[in-house]
Amino acid sequence: VAAFHVPLADVAAVVPRPHAPPVGPCSGYHGLPATDDGFRYPVAHPRFLYLLPKSLLYHLSGDLMARSLQSWYDQTEQTADVFHGCHVYPDGYGLLDLARTHSRPLPAYAHGTIINEFETFNGGTQRRIRQTLRETDTVFCSGTQIAEAIHALEPTASTRVVPIGATPAHFPVERTDTLRQELQVPDDATVVLFCGRFSEAKGIADLLDVLPDLDDLYFVFVGHGGDYRESIRQTLAGDETPAGTVQWKLSPVAVRRWFAVAD
Repeated sequence: VAAFHVPLADVAAVVPRPHAPPVGPCSGYHGLPATDDGFRYPVAHPRFLYLLPKSLLYHLSGDLMARSLQSWYDQTEQTADVFHGCHVYPDGYGLLDLARTHSRPLPAYAHGTIINEFETFNGGTQRRIRQTLRETDTVFCSGTQIAEAIHALEPTASTRVVPIGATPAHFPVERTDTLRQELQVPDDATVVLFCGRFSEAKGIADLLDVLPDLDDLYFVFVGHGGDYRESIRQTLAGDETPAGTVQWKLSPVAVRRWFAVAD
């Protein structure tokens, strides 16, 4: 969750994190500092109780995050001109009361995960997501499909499609030939690039199914997260599939090199 000033260059980020025990799978959250000075802008970590099981109690965790944000804002010396929820839920929901109390604009971003998986949430969480879609000033989303799904859930939602973009100058396309040699791409190969999470939701299973029918192509899979990494490796190693490579957790600069090479 981020509280923005105008101009947008003046930013304060608020990243609520659950309370966590000192040992166990979530112990990394236990020692988080209240503020993190390692960024170009102030980052705060107010704490809240994240209730389990999520399937039954996710709506109450949203309420507790909202209280945490309210308490943090009451104690901070910063004054926001705009609140922005980096996710519709729980971030946007957690800012609703703050925005209403201080008469500040509240946009939020709707990622596909929350909208596409709406039916998997319990009734309390669904009501809170609908409320957020209805009461935020603008719901930003990356594509028309997500916007249509939002309006199906909440017809009164004000949406704006802002495709995820990139700066062309950051991609070294003028070095494509050299990069192909450095990255050991076969001569004259047509490079097909997948970049994303190695998960079923990203269509990986469908792509692996059709790989044997795609000749004379070189497939590059760049990923970070998901359960299909080994399946991709095994498929590309088969005799009936095109050549390719699997890249894992690359730096942004390395990803741009593959984008520059891709056809």
